[in-house]
Amino acid sequence: MFQKHGRPILVPVSRKTVIGEVLGIDDPNERDAGTVACSVSSILRGASILRVHNVIAASQTVTMIGNLME
Repeated sequence: MFQKHGRPILVPVSRKTVIGEVLGIDDPNERDAGTVACSVSSILRGASILRVHNVIAASQTVTMIGNLME
């Protein structure tokens, strides 16, 4: 989906308001689980760059997705 034009795609979903609205979480610092879910969805659709606040969680997510997809 994201690879239509053959360019790397940046997905800036980290702690966004929409995540808070969907999950009912007002504090952006508590939205990391929603960010991880959006990141996984984006990776599976071809995104190659994630803009995140919690770099450790994002790195672990990318590593797990990569291993699960092998």
